[in-house]
Amino acid sequence: LIQFIVSHPSPDNLVKHQTARYHSRTAVTKSIVDFKDEDLYLEYILDAVNTNGPTQPVIRQWKPNRRSIWARFCGTILQTTLVPATAIALLSFGVCIIAKDQPEFFTAMDRLDKMWHMHFNVCTFFLAFFVNTAKSAYDSVLSNARLIQGRLSDLNLLASSNACRDENGVILPEAQEIVVTLGRYTRLFSILFYSSICRRYKCLTEWKGLQGLEQRGLVTSAEREILQQLPPSDRYNAIYTWIVSIFTDGCEGQKPCFRMPSEIHRLFVSKVSDLRGGCGTIGDILDARCQVSYVHLIQLLVDSFIFITPFAAVAEMRWFSVPCCFLLAVFFFGLLDLSKIMYDPMDNDEFGKESDNIQIDTLIQESNYGSHKFFKTGFNIPLSEAGCRLLGESHISDPKR
Repeated sequence: LIQFIVSHPSPDNLVKHQTARYHSRTAVTKSIVDFKDEDLYLEYILDAVNTNGPTQPVIRQWKPNRRSIWARFCGTILQTTLVPATAIALLSFGVCIIAKDQPEFFTAMDRLDKMWHMHFNVCTFFLAFFVNTAKSAYDSVLSNARLIQGRLSDLNLLASSNACRDENGVILPEAQEIVVTLGRYTRLFSILFYSSICRRYKCLTEWKGLQGLEQRGLVTSAEREILQQLPPSDRYNAIYTWIVSIFTDGCEGQKPCFRMPSEIHRLFVSKVSDLRGGCGTIGDILDARCQVSYVHLIQLLVDSFIFITPFAAVAEMRWFSVPCCFLLAVFFFGLLDLSKIMYDPMDNDEFGKESDNIQIDTLIQESNYGSHKFFKTGFNIPLSEAGCRLLGESHISDPKR
């Protein structure tokens, strides 16, 4: 494990590497449909979750200039609405052809125009509210995912910064073992948690997935056997106990591995409680994102509104109704599709092509980097007077040392 930590790039090189990759391309997590063999997909997922540091942004990046935004197509609403909007435009074109030689048809459609305006007000109100609630759910999932990352980093920071050190300011070997094992547990926790809520990573909860984690040094043989006896969706809950237990062992005994063991243990347990709360919040949001009856109502409102638009617009706009129907279909279908995408931040439903979902790879990879950065950067501390007092070593007061 220590060899794994030392072999990875320094923070400065990692930031430069990330920046270059972010500007060179926008990577998207692959789905199992991109692979002909499930074993190849499993290897791809295992390599992705075992990467030290992010290889892509957590959400798709964009530039504020108009040209760059207009040039986008993949992963945008245009990609999801182009086909249905074109179908509505063709319907409008057919209505115009039928109505051009029938004046009585325009009279009948003129009455439909009044109903269209009432429908427009109702549809706009409910659709705007639907988009707003979907955006709130998406932001809540992302903020809690960041909270989980923060709490995992806090656990590693507390362990690394409060580990007992020798007279040279280096972490003691027995404390090193606990800190490194704790970092491995935090990496394992992140992987097992997201594999329990994200469909693309369900393969990691299977026997082959756990075996692959063992081969990559994320679990031991004994730990894998314990996890296999638990339900796949609850395996990450066992890591809570492992994390608290190993830290408690380091705080107890005649020679604790951490300074101020009682105070630091209390703070450590509170961070674990915050971690559990963030994980529970994400699960609650995904389980009860929106009632199906409400989604069904919004779908009926939008579909019926767009369907009657070619008939209601032909009386007043004639041939201009064709492009107008296309634009209205893009906007209203687009808002509805955008809401559905935001209600599925983990892309479990695979709605839309290359939709802009949260990149779970990045969340796990950032947690991997945070699991050892404090141990690596704080492995040794300077022997200043303040550092000597921090260590509690009265015999290190000689300024020559």
